[in-house]
Amino acid sequence: IIAYGENVQDTAVLTVRVPGLILLPDNPAYEKVGGTQYHHGPPGWNEDHNHYGQPYVIQAIQEMASRYRAYGGEIIRINDLSLPYGGLFDINGNWQPPHDEHRGGNNADISGAGRGGRFLRENVMLYSVIPRVEKMLGVGIVWLFHERHYHFYFFQIGRRGGRE
Repeated sequence: IIAYGENVQDTAVLTVRVPGLILLPDNPAYEKVGGTQYHHGPPGWNEDHNHYGQPYVIQAIQEMASRYRAYGGEIIRINDLSLPYGGLFDINGNWQPPHDEHRGGNNADISGAGRGGRFLRENVMLYSVIPRVEKMLGVGIVWLFHERHYHFYFFQIGRRGGRE
């Protein structure tokens, strides 16, 4: 921002970000995938720019993946969560929102190794693992299959009134 006045000029830099986003750590139960030339993070950040989420989302993903592996499921692939500061996820480099739900760290694209990106043990993941994780962590998890991956939306119980 540049402000002008009589004989005065000043500049201020504003950083706008979604508070609290953290990086999904590496884990043997999942593989982090994705990223394009347009997934740029702020200066000084590491190369992983598309795996940031709210802490409860990160915890839920880790728990889902670990439990699914314990039930004999394959290593799942975690794609887009959010950018390091949140905001519009510009996957095509044109600032148009095909990925607008990924702004706040509450969504993730997850795929399995099955046909078309489905989980090999789909019933185990969707109807056994997810309900247990929801109950254990006090989160809600809504999912749907969408173009070679599952789109997951996570919310804290009692806070679903709007997207956080």
